[in-house]
Amino acid sequence: MKKCFYVAFAIAALLLTGCRTPKTPEQYREAVRSYPMGTTVETLNVDRSLSEVTKDFRERAPKCLNVDVTSTFWNGSFYQTELVQYHATVVENPEKTELYVQNKQNYIMVIDAVPVEKDKTEVTLYRSSFGYDLIASAVRGWATGENLGCPAFTQ
Repeated sequence: MKKCFYVAFAIAALLLTGCRTPKTPEQYREAVRSYPMGTTVETLNVDRSLSEVTKDFRERAPKCLNVDVTSTFWNGSFYQTELVQYHATVVENPEKTELYVQNKQNYIMVIDAVPVEKDKTEVTLYRSSFGYDLIASAVRGWATGENLGCPAFTQ
């Protein structure tokens, strides 16, 4: 029964996405906005300049998010080990900073930071509602400057 649910869920997901995986950050943003079931657009207004937010993204993202994570879990029949490779990219210009987090070539999170005022920045996270909470929490901490630690990728 459980297996049937997963097969049905996978088929529904393919139908909803039109069998396309977002290949660019803009396609990922659009997919998150278009399919709000299971996705989240989260906006923070932080009392920091864009250059401060950018500096912390630039310093923390490669150090904390370019990692390989191995996890072991029970799949219902036996223990399975999985290697997940994360990769982060920071793209910056004077008007906007973008942080892309990928697992293999798939985008799992896109973060935009844009200035609102001299010392205020709007940070928007486009992401799945399920999983990746550790990464989202770390990014929020970097954006606010309150917690500059790395996510603890332990199971």
